[in-house]
Amino acid sequence: MSQQLYGEVDLDDIKGEWESTKSNKPTMKLQEGRNVLRILPPPPGEKRPFKVFWVHGVGEGSSFRSFQCPDKTLGEPCPACEKVSALYRSGNEADRQMANRMRVKREAYCNVVDMTHPEKGVQVLRVAEGTYRDLLGFMVPDDKTGEPGVNYTHPTTGMNVIINREGVDRQTKYKCELGRTGPKPLQDMKWLEGMHDLSGYVRAMPADQVVALLEGRDTEFPPKELPAGGSIADDPDLS
Repeated sequence: MSQQLYGEVDLDDIKGEWESTKSNKPTMKLQEGRNVLRILPPPPGEKRPFKVFWVHGVGEGSSFRSFQCPDKTLGEPCPACEKVSALYRSGNEADRQMANRMRVKREAYCNVVDMTHPEKGVQVLRVAEGTYRDLLGFMVPDDKTGEPGVNYTHPTTGMNVIINREGVDRQTKYKCELGRTGPKPLQDMKWLEGMHDLSGYVRAMPADQVVALLEGRDTEFPPKELPAGGSIADDPDLS
């Protein structure tokens, strides 16, 4: 009798995994005005404090949805990427602008403590590409001035980061700066033990639901709220 060369799919197990992905994990919401945060370092064995996912933005206003790209997240075909390519190929300027809004962009997650409410403990902050780039920029040495990069996440020599939020919805503006009090240790080293596993923020979505979004049909799977740091769909750096 020949040896079976494949395993059997457990449909009950698959259903359980699917159900687990439907519940969006909570993320911190930045308040209007000044948000003083301590971004925590990466967990042992990792080199970056941010977990980056690639997302598409579809729709306008209350119908806007963002979702992680199945291709870049799971290595599976992505109907949104296919549509973006088709729009670019059309040669139509309106199609090009739509493709720019829909194209895949970075979205970053990090473990933070809100220093205005440290009693809330470690939370997860989700930021869009522009704010992510600003936060990374503080860590990069300035070749022109010779100023070194700042590791503001270090438990003993790090510092607070301030994200100023102004406006609402798609008119919201974010500005990042380093804290004015300079380097200082974490108030509570136990925060390091409370960091969340950011890899658990993968939001897998079947291709048929991606198609539903592209066709204007509603689905409750992707989150409706915009990430902190601006709209995924409206990137000011697009040419």
